[in-house]
Amino acid sequence: AGSPSPFSGATNTSQSPTLTWSAATNAESYDVYFGTNMTDVLNATNGSSEFQGNQTTRTFSPGMLAAGTTYYWRIDPKNDVGTTEGAVWSFTTMP
Repeated sequence: AGSPSPFSGATNTSQSPTLTWSAATNAESYDVYFGTNMTDVLNATNGSSEFQGNQTTRTFSPGMLAAGTTYYWRIDPKNDVGTTEGAVWSFTTMP
């Protein structure tokens, strides 16, 4: 997965964003991770509180977020061969 929106490092992001990403080659679904701690999102597994679910669509709406807060997210593409851990992206909501 790539081309995150909002782009990684974005500031003044809406407090109710829709996160999107480009398709990964041969991906059948995506594990979505989201949180406010970069290390926690980086190390998260599908048993972690940061795990938001597995989905086939390439959008995720986290709901209403706190103002002036940095959020981190990761998308892990999956198929029947396995899972590829994605990079951690971040954005900061408007103050």
